[in-house]
Amino acid sequence: MQRASIRTNSKSENAKLPIADDLKPKIENCRPLVKQIALQVASSIPRHVELDELISAGMVGLVEAAKRFDPTRGVKFEAFVAERVRGAIIDFLRSLDWVPRSVRSAGKRAEEERSRLTAELRRQPTDAELAAELEMSVNAYRHIQDSLTGAVILTLDRSISEDGEDTDSIMAAIADTDAPQPSEILEHTELCGYLIDAINCLPHQTRTVIGLYYIEGMHMAEIGQLLGVTQSRASQIHSAALTLLKDAILTQLDPQRAPDLSQPKGRKAKRMANFFTEVADASKWQERLDDTRRSIKLDFAPILSSLEKSCDMTADEFEHQIAEEKTETTPEMHRWAIIVQKSAEIRRRTAQKRQQRLQDNEF
Repeated sequence: MQRASIRTNSKSENAKLPIADDLKPKIENCRPLVKQIALQVASSIPRHVELDELISAGMVGLVEAAKRFDPTRGVKFEAFVAERVRGAIIDFLRSLDWVPRSVRSAGKRAEEERSRLTAELRRQPTDAELAAELEMSVNAYRHIQDSLTGAVILTLDRSISEDGEDTDSIMAAIADTDAPQPSEILEHTELCGYLIDAINCLPHQTRTVIGLYYIEGMHMAEIGQLLGVTQSRASQIHSAALTLLKDAILTQLDPQRAPDLSQPKGRKAKRMANFFTEVADASKWQERLDDTRRSIKLDFAPILSSLEKSCDMTADEFEHQIAEEKTETTPEMHRWAIIVQKSAEIRRRTAQKRQQRLQDNEF
């Protein structure tokens, strides 16, 4: 700590020293010398270090050396500043290196021993032979090599081939070409948001068909039985819903391909225009991009209400008879049982998703 304090004070004192007027022209004349030294250093270091950074560090060393230059000692100015410029550049490189100097020195010594043993043995030496020459264990030698290997830095714009003939960069080599682009992810997320809005804006029966078929995985025969319609009628509702959803999404994302309803004529066209407007106003763009807070609404209350009237029985009475196994096997009762079972499954699955989402937010 004391040495660092002394060194800091010395630098601050040098920064306050003025540069003699007769040295300023010499500093300007030494700019080529700084570049020459930077080029010499750059030839022996990794290519990711920019030459301009070395020259900047050398210029700082040049100015510091000019402030400390004492002409009474009989040393030429160029010779005096050359060593200090080189030292400033080396200090700059050491500040960029997170590998300890001891590890760097050990690695340099290992390379020297490797070259010597290769010349003596006329083959590449083994790790055990190198470790014996370095007077260390094999594990210690391998640890040094691993530390040095992990410290190699390569720019992603660097060419794959060492001679630079290959135009492909490292970035192009490691890029996942199958991964979607951020713009594609954004468009897909917004598309899903519009789709959820459009489904939730559908009439109740149509929305129920879509939800039961795509979310619950029910067959058209089962859906028709639950809704009290034939299988063919359920298929018709499904086909009409897909066309309506497609047109609603195209109206928002690609109006040129959507049907022109700027001046709707007829009852059907007016209903479609109102539906498209409802989808457009269903959410803001921030909500459409937040897919974690959006879901398709499946509500069986209207169906249960109609069943209560046709069966002349409340939901509580029906559940009581289910528990007592006193219900008659009628189509209405069967529909009621399916809806109660499906509603329980949906509630249970929704609760599980909500619990999982809370756990994910905690982490």
